[in-house]
Amino acid sequence: MPGLDAALVRRWGRALPDDGEFGLLARFLSCTALLDSGDERFLVRFRDGVVTDVAVDPDATEPWTFALRARPEAWERFLRDPPPPGFHDVWALVSRGEMVVEGDTLVFMQNHYALWRALTVLRSEAQAV
Repeated sequence: MPGLDAALVRRWGRALPDDGEFGLLARFLSCTALLDSGDERFLVRFRDGVVTDVAVDPDATEPWTFALRARPEAWERFLRDPPPPGFHDVWALVSRGEMVVEGDTLVFMQNHYALWRALTVLRSEAQAV
């Protein structure tokens, strides 16, 4: 199974508006998330719970609110359904040293449930291939 890639992230951005649970949880989510997977990076911009843009391989000067950085192998395990033990959640990955959360962690924590749901949708999209 592939890990995080441009096609998956774009599909994810298109799928989030159709997820009612995400819509309910994310109505106040306005930020820019950087997803980093080794040599591949993606910026996902949210405005009031709507994905307004997905940028593939953004310029290093593009600002972001917080970043989720993990090796491609960790993303691949995280995206499995079901994921192996210890790869089911951002905080499990962080505690294992497999992921780093950087930037404005307050925004991340204030929107944790919405982002958790968004990552659940990402996992579902990864399975749809």
